[in-house]
Amino acid sequence: MLPILRNHGLRCVRSGEPFGSLTRLLDEFVRDVQPWRHTGNLDLYEDDKNLYVEAELAGFHKDQIELTLEDGVLHLKAEQQEEKEDRQETYYIRERRQGKWSRSIQLPVAVQEDNIAATYQDGVLKVSLAKQTEKQTHRIEVK
Repeated sequence: MLPILRNHGLRCVRSGEPFGSLTRLLDEFVRDVQPWRHTGNLDLYEDDKNLYVEAELAGFHKDQIELTLEDGVLHLKAEQQEEKEDRQETYYIRERRQGKWSRSIQLPVAVQEDNIAATYQDGVLKVSLAKQTEKQTHRIEVK
């Protein structure tokens, strides 16, 4: 008798395969978390004068987003706390929860630390960083 192949999400599993049920559980888990994978996708690009970072942060409010620049690394963080209320509702589906997201990006060129602008609209964070136009040299006196 030929084994029956069934498509279960990411791969085909043979009926009666010893790890078939485990594979199905893992496939269901990945499928359940997939919507959250799209949060935080980002682009880094440049033109002659600026570097630009655009990050998808749907579901966050601008007050929940923190940006810092340290030693040529741009740190992006967002944190969403679950609102606690004493209600007696019964949820049939509950997918909106608290969460944290962070990314650190090594910038490919030096930027002017005092010339950075950030906006957040429609779930997309846009950061503009002015490139350093002149290389800064520091003369060291030999004693």
